[in-house]
Amino acid sequence: MTVIGWIEIVVVLALVIICALPLGNFMAAVFEGRRTVLSPVVGPLERGFYRLSGVDPDAEQDWLQYTLSLLVFVAGCFFVLYVILRLQDILPFTAKP
Repeated sequence: MTVIGWIEIVVVLALVIICALPLGNFMAAVFEGRRTVLSPVVGPLERGFYRLSGVDPDAEQDWLQYTLSLLVFVAGCFFVLYVILRLQDILPFTAKP
């Protein structure tokens, strides 16, 4: 391995180590429901999405609701992927042979 390769590995590891503590603290605050730096921006968007979808953020799902939610989400992702693949030739940034 070349010196450039080793430097790249060291830089990536250093960046991961530097970002681990602040990102971990931020994630812990989000999961605990504490206010974060992004709360004033993301909070209203999140409440709007909850209101549009009719979801109570404080209610828990049983196994059947969770399963149905997961299946609907997977079906939606499958549909979006299908549309992207079907329209691939007319979408922008597509390489033409």
